[in-house]
Amino acid sequence: MTTQPTKATLLAHFKKDPTLFAYHIGDLDDFFYSYCDWPTLKNTDGTIKEAESIDEALLIYNHPNYTTVMAFGLTDKFGEFLEGSLDQFPDKFYCHFQEPHGAIFRTRFAEEPLGAHLKMHLTNFTKLHDENDSHLVKLNPSDNDMITQFYKIAYPDGYYDPRTLETGHVIGYIKDQQLQAVAGLHVYSKKYNIAVLGSIAVLPDCRGRGLGTIVTSKLTENLLVGNRLVCCLNVKADNYSAISCYKKLGFETIHHYQESAFTKLR
Repeated sequence: MTTQPTKATLLAHFKKDPTLFAYHIGDLDDFFYSYCDWPTLKNTDGTIKEAESIDEALLIYNHPNYTTVMAFGLTDKFGEFLEGSLDQFPDKFYCHFQEPHGAIFRTRFAEEPLGAHLKMHLTNFTKLHDENDSHLVKLNPSDNDMITQFYKIAYPDGYYDPRTLETGHVIGYIKDQQLQAVAGLHVYSKKYNIAVLGSIAVLPDCRGRGLGTIVTSKLTENLLVGNRLVCCLNVKADNYSAISCYKKLGFETIHHYQESAFTKLR
C-alpha cells in the first residue's frame, strides 16, 4: 500500500470508470491536488511499475474546513483494502461510499446518514436556456460575498468552495438586483477533461420557474464549448425535481451511492 502514487498511475485506474471516479480525476489537477491523499492497493505482485498495477484506490480530500473520503471500489478486494485503511482516516469526515461497504465504517465510526445519491453523466446535451437572456451572468471572485449570502438562504446545508469562482464557470441568474439562482462546480479540470457540476440552487421564493434548469443549461453549454469534457453531477436520490431537470438536459443515472458523516467511536 502507498499513499502517493504518481498521477499517471492514478489516472489510468480512474479512467476505468470516469463517472464513478469523476471527483478523483478532477482532484488530480494542481488546483485541488495539494488537498489530497491517495491510499492505494497495489497489484498482486506488490509493486507499482506501471499504471495498470493499481487494483483499488481511495481519495481523502483534506480541505481546511472538512475532510471527505471517496470510497468506491471496482473489485472484490475493495472491502479488505478499505478495512485496512481505516487508521488513515481522521476522527471526523464526510464519506461517499457504496453499500455494503458502510458496514466496514460502522465498526469504528458512528454514522450520521445523509441519504442515498445518484451519479449522473451527460450523454446528449439539450439546451434549455435562451442565449439572449440578459439575467444569465458569469460570476467571479468579486461576487463571493453575494454568493455566500445566497447559499445561506437557498442551500444552507450544501457545499460551496469560493475557489471555484476562479474557473470562470459559475453561472448566476440575477433579476431585480437579486441573485436568484446559481449553478456551480465541485470539480473542474480542463487538463483532465472533467467537470462535476454542483452547488446548484434557487432562492425559495423563486422556485417553480425553471431557474435551476436555466442556469444549469447555461453552465453545461459553456463547459462544452471548445472542450470534450466529461460532465457529471451528484444528486440526492429523492430530489425528483432536480433529477427531472438533469434528465431533460441530457444527464443519465450511472451509479447509486450513499453519503454519511462519520465520527470515531470512543
